[in-house]
Amino acid sequence: MNKLMRKSPLIIAAVFLLVQISGLAAYANQAGGMDEVRALLFALALEAGIFGAAYFVRTQTTRGASIAVLVLFLVVSGFLNTAKSWRDLPADADELAQISAVVFGLVPSLFAALLGGLQAYVAKLPPLAHKSEQDTPVMLAYAITMQWLTLVKARLSAPGAPDAKAGKHKCARCGAWVDNPGSHARWSCPKRNR
Repeated sequence: MNKLMRKSPLIIAAVFLLVQISGLAAYANQAGGMDEVRALLFALALEAGIFGAAYFVRTQTTRGASIAVLVLFLVVSGFLNTAKSWRDLPADADELAQISAVVFGLVPSLFAALLGGLQAYVAKLPPLAHKSEQDTPVMLAYAITMQWLTLVKARLSAPGAPDAKAGKHKCARCGAWVDNPGSHARWSCPKRNR
């Protein structure tokens, strides 16, 4: 689930971009006089440029160029999307419909930019810890059994053994003196996973 959540900004941005690309391509085809292939390529480059520029704003070496590209692409995309939304309004549209047309024109491009920035932050997170075989039920049962055996051995050998620390047991892995060797071996020994 964590892997899916790390990819969610990319997935959501892809949905926004697909909606934007299809609408921009249709508008460029009808109003701009472009053929369908060029209109689609133009819309794809424009919207992918927004996501990519927002992604690279976090990188120190490309920050200035990324901000310039992002602003330019957002202005062009916002203008074209707003023009498309405005053109689709009926002639007797009220003020709320006109505001909605502007919002529908600007917001998807802004969301794609924000999601590109979020994906850049997610990419900087440390990698996920790989689940080991110790987390499987069989390995967990084995670990509990080994803890119990270690505890029993330590308790059986403790009364007659002269220890440097009274009532404590020495860990075979790290050499620490502990009260409960079974619990120490499983949870707090610094060399438990080596």
